[in-house]
Amino acid sequence: MKYQKLHAWNVGYKKAVEIQERLKKSIILKGSAKDCRLIAGADVSYIKGSELSA
Repeated sequence: MKYQKLHAWNVGYKKAVEIQERLKKSIILKGSAKDCRLIAGADVSYIKGSELSA
């Protein structure tokens, strides 16, 4: 998967809020909520060298 690096990942709370505020201007909304049938998301983390994930 190719992606564009938009920001550093190791940032504090205040910097994360600044990044979110800047990035939300890039969102393009089309259609309406009545056209929406499904919304999904995932968040995965792991400990390096461990077989466990969350």
